[in-house]
Amino acid sequence: MNANLNDTSVLITGASGGIGLATAELFAEQGAGLILHYHTRVEPLRDLQQRIDVRNIALQADLRDERHVERLFAEGLKTFGRLDTLVVNAGIFHPDDVPLH
Repeated sequence: MNANLNDTSVLITGASGGIGLATAELFAEQGAGLILHYHTRVEPLRDLQQRIDVRNIALQADLRDERHVERLFAEGLKTFGRLDTLVVNAGIFHPDDVPLH
């Protein structure tokens, strides 16, 4: 299926691993321009950027800091002129079992 996402832009938080990385690959296959957020691990995104054939940027941000979030959106808008889709995927994996509360 081709969703014809050419000339659209997508910001994916947590794009450097797991679900975020797979989501970025799928949006790239559909032709969307990508704003790829990462916090600490840029290496998987560098590999992805070499494999895909769509306009993209990788941006570091600590999403707990509002200034970082503002910069993430500002740089994405500066690069693409608009933001069509936001995929809120960032999260953490806690290695120990902990209560959700």
